Amino acid sequence: MKNIVSADERGIVKTEESKATEIPGLWLAGYGSWTGYASATLIGINRNAKQTCNEIIEYLQQI
Repeated sequence: MKNIVSADERGIVKTEESKATEIPGLWLAGYGSWTGYASATLIGINRNAKQTCNEIIEYLQQI
């Protein structure tokens, strides 16, 4: 992933919710707690999946 988006010294990509701020149309789901509480777990990703899907739908409706 480091070839497409820059990360900080801890390897964390800047996001708003799960959307990468640097690249339009890129969402990061399941990359650790910085993309949502427990998002790197099967249970945790389910908590964030609906919100991420809604963000993607909203984005696609705008383009």
